[in-house]
Formats: sequence, C-alpha cells, structure tokens
Amino acid sequence: MKSKTAILLHSYGAKEPNWDYVVWGEAPDKPGRIPTAIAALFEEEADLLLLLGSLIFKDGKSTGRLMKELLDERFDKLKDFTILKSLENVSIGQIREKVGKVFKLVEDLEQNTMTTEELQVAKNFLEKQGGYYKLICVSSPDHVARIYREAFDVFKDTPIVANLEIRGSATLYGPKTEEDKEKYGIKDVLIFEIPLSRNFPDLFAKILKASKAAGTIKAVNEFLDKYK
Repeated sequence: MKSKTAILLHSYGAKEPNWDYVVWGEAPDKPGRIPTAIAALFEEEADLLLLLGSLIFKDGKSTGRLMKELLDERFDKLKDFTILKSLENVSIGQIREKVGKVFKLVEDLEQNTMTTEELQVAKNFLEKQGGYYKLICVSSPDHVARIYREAFDVFKDTPIVANLEIRGSATLYGPKTEEDKEKYGIKDVLIFEIPLSRNFPDLFAKILKASKAAGTIKAVNEFLDKYK
C-alpha cells in the first residue's frame, strides 16, 4: 500500500478576539494557520487536509466549520501570501479543486480545541483510513512545542511517530489584542525540558499560583528568575 501524508490543521476558538488574525493572518508575510496548511499541502503533495471542529459553537457552527468557511470566502486572497508564491502558475480554481478533493472536516470533538483530544481523534481517523505514515501538524508558533510533545505520545505506537512534523504559522495565538502584540512575543513561551521538570516537579503549579495571584506575566518572569 502506498504511504500517504496527512496535514492536520489545528482549529482555534472562534470566540477569541484574535481569531481572524490567528487563523488567516496578514499578507504578505504573516500567514496564519490556514495559508500555512495550504502551503504544506502543495509542498508535500499531501493526500489529506484534516480539520477538526469542536462541539463548542459560535453562531451554531463548530470551530472547524467556521475556519473552512473563511477559507472558502478568501480563496482568491491566498496568493497574497509569500508562503504560497510557489503556486504562481497554479490557478485559484486548481487550488480550490485540490483542496476540495483532499479536505475532510470532522466535527466530533467534545472540547474546544484541546490538543490531546484533537490528536487522538486525528489518530483514530487516520487508522480507519489506513496507509498514513506521515503527519504534519499546523498551528501557531507558540503552540507547536506542546503539539509535538502530545503528538509524539499519541502516535508512539504507530509508524507516524518517526514521520511527524510540526509547522508553525507566523501568527501567535497568545497575544489577544494589539496592545498584547507590542508586549509579548515568542520568548514568552515557557518550555520545560527534562532536567527542569525532573528537579522541580511542582514548578508549574507554583508558576500558575504566582500568575493568578498577581494576574500578570511579570509575576511569572520574576518567579522564573529565581531559578536562573
């Protein structure tokens, strides 16, 4: 059986104030999750573009369906992004036809884009389809580290674990407002590797406690400074 490649486009809560920016982005050089996934689809000649939608709705529609509708509305603007310049000789009609053939929306998530559940649903879907040995997950750059960790665990008993890729868009999901964009960036992402988590197993709980008490990122940074 021919091995197949799947693109998993991670959805995002439609009620978030930065939803449009995160999932679509700003042309030409800040592609959101959708344009990034479309670029990966063509670069990899992938066999499937999978989008999962939670049962938490906005206007009676799932998060995934809202993203698909946004793509349908803005197909003509995809080539505005530099990341899709390789498709200059491919018409919008051809792009739409390719996406239509490989796109699948699954709307049975019980939570709102919870990473582990999303990946488990994706795994179940791919196993039923058969023949998939490569998975490319597309999300925001401040989300991809967590996705890789969870995906490595979810797919650990499958061939995909050795062919797992994560692609980040150019739009952070953490900053919710224009003011946030000025204050916070990718360096505000906290990554705990083995030595830290092993030596300070309750560190994350302490960080959350400090953050809730002060209500600011500053409090978290001050706490972490103690362990430098």
